[in-house]
Amino acid sequence: MKWLPVALGIVGAFAGGRATQAEPEGSDSSSPTRLLEREVLTPAESTGCPGLPDSEMPRELSLSDNHAVDVRAHFWNLDRPSTFVDDRSIRSYRVGSGRIQVTSRLSSDHRSETLTVHIDVPIEPEYRSRYLSGLDLPCTRTIRYERVSLPPESGDLGQLAAFDDLLLSAEELLYDRQFEAARRKLEQARALRKESPVPHWMLARLCFLEIEEDERELGPAERSAAFARALDFADAAIARAPTLAEGYLWRGIALGRRATALGNFRVALRTMLGAGGPAEIAEALERATTLPYEYAFFGSSTRADALYALAQFYRLAPDAWYMAVAGTRGDLDRALELIALAIRLQPKRIDFGLELAVEYACRDRDDDRLRATRELRRILALPALTPLDRVDQEHAAMLLAETPDNVCWYSRDGFQEPEA
Repeated sequence: MKWLPVALGIVGAFAGGRATQAEPEGSDSSSPTRLLEREVLTPAESTGCPGLPDSEMPRELSLSDNHAVDVRAHFWNLDRPSTFVDDRSIRSYRVGSGRIQVTSRLSSDHRSETLTVHIDVPIEPEYRSRYLSGLDLPCTRTIRYERVSLPPESGDLGQLAAFDDLLLSAEELLYDRQFEAARRKLEQARALRKESPVPHWMLARLCFLEIEEDERELGPAERSAAFARALDFADAAIARAPTLAEGYLWRGIALGRRATALGNFRVALRTMLGAGGPAEIAEALERATTLPYEYAFFGSSTRADALYALAQFYRLAPDAWYMAVAGTRGDLDRALELIALAIRLQPKRIDFGLELAVEYACRDRDDDRLRATRELRRILALPALTPLDRVDQEHAAMLLAETPDNVCWYSRDGFQEPEA
């Protein structure tokens, strides 16, 4: 087998879904700053639409005239459209070449909400199987709220609504690898709500994806500088939300990729015993696997991606005496536990299955080779919906045909060679 030079790459596969939020006729998103009424709607009961994620978080509405914006809602919350006109909201998500539509209506007293989800444009079976598994459409969900009024605050309702629209636009641009346009959207969002961590961790993710997608032969200094920028954004997200997982996920990834930009990952970890070393990478990713998280959008989630990233870390990190000084070391058994949890959350992620197979082949204990073969065959039978899916299936087929001696150092781009 011929493999390209490697750099540790950790990123959740982008899903096949995109969303747009349509404002009902008569909407005006350019409202000036004014005193806004505010209220919190805490879910007391939710019925219907089994299989549709349930956000469970209270709504926090800012209201003016017949307009309302939920300042806590984000585009990835399928059951939480964020902008209402006359207590109505419509949001459309692209899945493959089809679309689902989410419509919502609040009662006049805002003590209940009726949410309807239906397929607006037919969706290919393979996309529906992966991204809408367990969701029987059409369906209707009814939510009953306990409503509490809050003191009014001055604000611009149009800007509050624009924030989530900018995040959504950036997400769609990332699907199309339009990185500069996505960056502009995220910078605008960051300016609108300086206290929000979301534009910051999304910018960290953008830096990572941009450098990974760059077809030029970039030198170590350029790559290291790019991942340093991603680290700055991740740290800014953590500063704004130290109890949420997203910033820690991208901090761990940025630290790891900054290490690989310097050369071999295992050698880099062996030599990085200070700030930004393996203990900090492990700590960030461990936090990302345990803290509450927000982002879960079709085929990707912060929790599953963090488990996958930490599993890769424990497989690739050396399990050697000198790592005791670094405060952490490789652990294949731990890696297997983590990737099994990730697959339990998202069983149709091909990259997760490939990582499991590699870990079994690396450990090579008892029936591990048989387990690896079964997992490789399982993921080869799954539909490949993204370019990265196709790459991972090509590698799975190669590993099924021949397991190399250095399988423990596999990464999507090739193999890490063990240190001398």
